[in-house]
Amino acid sequence: MIVTLLLAPFAPFATEEVWQTILGHTDSVHRQAWSESNEGLAADAQITIVVQVNGKLRDRITAPPGLDETALQKIALASAAVGRYVNGRDIQKIIVIPDKLVNIVL
Repeated sequence: MIVTLLLAPFAPFATEEVWQTILGHTDSVHRQAWSESNEGLAADAQITIVVQVNGKLRDRITAPPGLDETALQKIALASAAVGRYVNGRDIQKIIVIPDKLVNIVL
């Protein structure tokens, strides 16, 4: 039934015959409503965030989408790969683009 509805725009005459003859409906396949979409099924549970030190890629971390800036900063600074470059140096600024990038400027 769902396949017939999906094929209806591409093969209108064949799907109309299948709809009425094989599936036994009396109305037209082209008058049926489309199923509702669920955007929650397409959402990612984890996203990859790039971590840079002085503009150079140093690590990629995974985190849930929608984390605030302070949480992303903590996760980025806790990374072992980033720790090698930041170790013992003064951090001038941390630039965070939510769900995309953390840039640590030394």
